[in-house]
Order: sequence, then structure tokens, then C-alpha cells
Amino acid sequence: MALDRRGFLMFLAGGAAGSVLTPTAWKLTDDISIWTQNWPWIPRIPTGALDEKPSVLKLGSAEYGLKIKRVNKQPITASGNPNHPLSLGGIDALGAASVQLMYSPSRIQQPMIKNDQGQFKPIAWSKALELLAGLLKPLQGQTDALACVSGDSTGSSREVFSKFLRAMGSPHVYLQPADGLAQNRVWNDLMQGQGRLGFDLENSDLLLVLEPDLLDTWGATVKNQKVFGRGKTELIYAGALQNSTAAVARSWLPIHPGSSGHLALALAYCLFKQGLEPRPVPKGFREYREFVRTHYTPDQAARKTGLSAQAIQNLAQKLQQASRPLIISGSTTGEGAPGFPFFAGLSLNLLLKRINTSGGITCLPGPETVLDPAGGPSIENSQDFCGYIQDCATGKIKSPEILFVHEANPAYALPDTRKTTDFFDTVPFTVNFSQFMDETAARSDLLLPNPYFLERLDDSFTPFGSAMNNYSLSLPVTQSGVDAKPTSDLLIALASTLDHDLGVRSYAELLRKKCRRLGADWGRLTSGETWTSGKTLSQSGLTLWNQPIASMCRAQMTGTPQATPGLVLEANRKTGSSRTGLPPFGLKAHLEEELSGALAAVRINRQTAEQMNVRNGQAVTLTTQAGSIQARILLDEGVVTNTVAVPTGFGHTALDMFSQNKGGNANSLLSLSCEPGSGLCSGTAFEVQVSIAS
Repeated sequence: MALDRRGFLMFLAGGAAGSVLTPTAWKLTDDISIWTQNWPWIPRIPTGALDEKPSVLKLGSAEYGLKIKRVNKQPITASGNPNHPLSLGGIDALGAASVQLMYSPSRIQQPMIKNDQGQFKPIAWSKALELLAGLLKPLQGQTDALACVSGDSTGSSREVFSKFLRAMGSPHVYLQPADGLAQNRVWNDLMQGQGRLGFDLENSDLLLVLEPDLLDTWGATVKNQKVFGRGKTELIYAGALQNSTAAVARSWLPIHPGSSGHLALALAYCLFKQGLEPRPVPKGFREYREFVRTHYTPDQAARKTGLSAQAIQNLAQKLQQASRPLIISGSTTGEGAPGFPFFAGLSLNLLLKRINTSGGITCLPGPETVLDPAGGPSIENSQDFCGYIQDCATGKIKSPEILFVHEANPAYALPDTRKTTDFFDTVPFTVNFSQFMDETAARSDLLLPNPYFLERLDDSFTPFGSAMNNYSLSLPVTQSGVDAKPTSDLLIALASTLDHDLGVRSYAELLRKKCRRLGADWGRLTSGETWTSGKTLSQSGLTLWNQPIASMCRAQMTGTPQATPGLVLEANRKTGSSRTGLPPFGLKAHLEEELSGALAAVRINRQTAEQMNVRNGQAVTLTTQAGSIQARILLDEGVVTNTVAVPTGFGHTALDMFSQNKGGNANSLLSLSCEPGSGLCSGTAFEVQVSIAS
């Protein structure tokens, strides 16, 4: 049978033989190229005994199991671990480059402190800890004096940070914005649900994806690719651009940017017309139904979404006819969004009775915690770091005297970069535990490098998107090539210096205790196996309407679809993560136009170009209320009319030569705003002005 376009794209996404997402393809490329390139920091080809060690990818992207091939105990390549439930033997571009990044020239080589001239100078670990202890001691008991932001949402390091800051008297421990945090916030705080949300993609027969890129940036992307590649689930994508998910979907429904929540409620309207009611009936159902009936008639829905009323009705009929439909909503980048689209998507799943059922949404218990009263739930459900910055900017709370930054690059990755950098300017002293000299590290005062994930002991509890709870350990597979110390052990020692007992003597002790609480086998975990649990939480008090939900939904009723072009951000794992920048190994996957100088390669379709009077390849300036970037036009019919698609992952001013001065930072075009009702702060894509560059 001939391989048509969709079949070919499915093959690339993990279907057919699935070779792209098995170790073979990446392994062949990696083995041939990684040791033969002329990059000066790559070590010489090793010789000696060959072996393989398990690990877990932890680079600010989707986390899954790896197999690290070593020669004479030196890592040389990475492949997917076939026994890990979130890998199934697959690997992505960042995972394939993970060994290479260990040798990156942007690695922080030793502890550093910034002098009065703004230059980093080496400092001994003993002196650095003595200095930090001296700065922290007078701040004990001051509620707003100390804060922390972490990019690690799955590791037990968050318990250590939470316990340390609480011992100091501070509640300000935050995670960087992400879809998982926003969705759980809506589920727990607004809809009165219990636990964390998982998604049983592999047992669904119809998957409706409302904007997120399921196969590249949403959830367990490597497993998603493998599951979709089996061809058992019909995939329908609704969004403003043809991303990796839309390209291989059975149907792509082009909608206005940011209108996925409206589409979900328009589908609810159609289901109500067909007599559908959930059982048992959630609290506030009548008010919810009345709101939908009032604001989402077919004509109203068509104006809000850009889809015809008939297309919406046809989609609703497919959902009702499917045996196991599942709706996934979120942001195009996976980095958080207002609560409205999450609520709308979750309410549609609730109407279709897709909670705690095969092929639906699973409600999972939170992580077991060891350092009580610290723990995962209190951090996961707290306000994200964007909200904290907003509160500091408005004077609701004071900016901290000392800020800890762990496994995160907020100076680059957060929306409204001007507001973020203004916040950093108000913080007298920033301590950074990064491995790389990223934008946030460059703005920090004290650098205390954490070992690379292949060089340290770490863990991962149920990354976002997993259908069931799982727990993995990652042991060091090599010695650190730089003078780094594990951050969690450092905090435990620092607490002791300040006369605080965090309850464990080492990070290894914490992980062993967690293993026992889970009922997992330490020996099996250290050999690369994964602990899993199918336990779910029953949902008895769910609500579809209350005052916060009403405020959030009514705020969406103001305004009309913009007359000027809208903005949509497009993320791709081949650009790495905000912490790593562009991995050298992934550069070959980019178009030349994407890497040529400081102009962002932005996509519009031909009709939009005619309206703007611009041509393919032309240099332009994109301007929003938040900022502007220089760009180059690329014509692409995979973008809806009156929309500009801007890639993320470019515009770095730090890291290495591969990442610097390539394109513009799309996050600088987003304004930071807080949503009524949910209180979620996120980047808002305002209308964008496009002008021809002089």
C-alpha cells in the first residue's frame, strides 16, 4: 500500500514502523556525529568497556526514561528506555542531545560571585556558604524577605526548598508557569475537584485537542507520539496554526487564536440541544447551562471561533457518537494560560462523563511527602511565579531581599520580559542554582551550580499528562566535569548552619524515605524500573458554576474578534528548553531562515500577507503593548488568516554561540495579566502591529 502524506507524517510522529521515536535513528546520528564534529569542547573518542545505565531526562521539558550508553564509564549517547512508561523506547531531539549538552561551553564551571563591577569571579564553596548564611541569618522570621522559584515540578527538591523557606519563615515557594499547574489550579480551586489530573490517551477512541501541541510540547510528548503512532485513536485538532499535532490529525479545524475555550462551550451548547445531561448532576449545572445557552448559540459561536455553525454541530455529534472521547485543552506552548480554556475543556469532559473512566481523565493522588508540613500539594496549588511578580509590582507584597532560582530561567521564559527584569532589579541578592549561564544566571549575584542531571541523584514523580502515578529514580551515570554540588544537599547543610533541622541528613535519605512511603522497591528503581499506581480519587463535590467561575467566564464576553492580526506562539522541542537553549545537535532540524541572524522567522498565510502588503522574506517589526521584535516573513498556509505565528525558543542573549542572537524572544510580545475569578496570571497575546522594517 502506498504511503500518503498523512501516513508519512504519522510515520515521522511515531507511527508505522516508529523508527524515528525508537533509539535506532537517533542512535545512528548520535554515534556518527557527536564524536566527529569539530566543536572544541567535545572530548576525544573514548576507548574501553561498553555499558548502559538508566536515567531520567530532566532538562525543563517532558520527563521520561533514558538509557545512557557509556564507554569506560563516560557517557557517549542517549536512547529511550523501552521499559519506562513515559518513553516506551522513544526519544526526542532534546533527549538525543542530552549527553552532548553535558559538555556545553555554557556550563557554569564553579561557584561564582558578582563583584562591584558586575563581573563574575570564582569563590570557594566554603566562602560562598559562609557568605550566604551571613545574609540569611538576619532575615529569619521575616515573611517576605526570602522567595524561591523552581522549574522542577516533579522532583523532591521542591520539598527541600519548601521546608527550608518555611523554617526561615517564608511561604514564597513557586513553580514556573505550566499547563499542568494552571489546569490543576482550575480543577482544585474553582471546580472543587480532588487530586491531580491525568489523561488516558491510549484508551481513547476520539481525541479532541484544543490548541496544545500534543506531539511536541504538551505533557508526556514522547509517549503521546508512540501512542498516536499506533493509529487506534482518531485525532482532531483545533487551533490557529498547523503545528506537529495538526499536521498528522485526521481533521484540522482552524479557529481564531485563543478561542479554544469558546469552542468547548459551543460544543456544550450543541450537546445540550441533543438532550445530554451529566450524571450525577454537578453543583451549579443549571447556571452553567443557562450561561452556555445564552452566549453560545450557533451564530455567536461562529463569530467567537471562526468555525461555521455546521462545523461545530458536526463535531459535537462526533463527540456524542464516540465510545471514549477525550478533550484536551491548554496553551500552544505548554507554559500556562488563563483558566478559562482549561475550565471549558474540563466541563466538556464532565458533560461527556469522562472522569475516572477508561480513555478519559484520571484524578490522581498527590505525591507522598517526607518533609512535613512541606510538600507537593501546597506548592503545586500555590500561585505561580507570574502572580508573585505581579503582586510585588503592585505593592501587594514586598519584593524579597534574597531570591533563590532553581532549575529555571524566568528572565527569558516568562511573559512580559520587561516586567520580569524590572522585578529582578528590585531584588538585592539573587542566588542561582543553574547548570548553565542562561539569562537569569547572568543577572544573578551568586552562582552555586547544581550538577547536570546525568551527574547527580534525582527523582521524578508523575510528570504532567501521565494517566497514572509513576515514580522514577535517576542515579548519576558519570562524575561531574565541573565543580558543582547537589542543591538539595547544599540546602540541608545550610539549614544546619542556621540551626534548622529539615528532617533528613541528605537528599539520598529523603528519596529512600519517599520510596518506602510509596511502597516501591529501591533496588528495582535504581536499576531503571518505574513504580506505578492505578489508584484514583473519587469526585463527589464537583461544581460547574460558582462566583469565581462566573467572574472568569463573564470576563470573556467583552470585546469582539480583533480586526488587526492576532498573535499565536509556536513552541517546538528542537529549540531545546529555556534552560538549555538551542542544542547544537538539533540545529540541523531548523530551516536556514530560522537561524539567520537576529530576525525571528514568523509565519503568516498569503491572504494575511496581501492584507499587510508584505512579501515572503521581507523584514518587519512586530509590536504589541508589551514590546517589539524584529522578524522575517515566511509565507505558510498552515496559519489561519489574520494571525501571526511567532516561534519560541529563540532570542537568547546568554548561553552559548548556538543560541545567542538568533531570532527574537517571543515572550517579550506577551503582556502579563491576571484573570478575574481564577487569579491565574499568564501571558496575554494582544493584537500585533506589523510594520515594514526601515
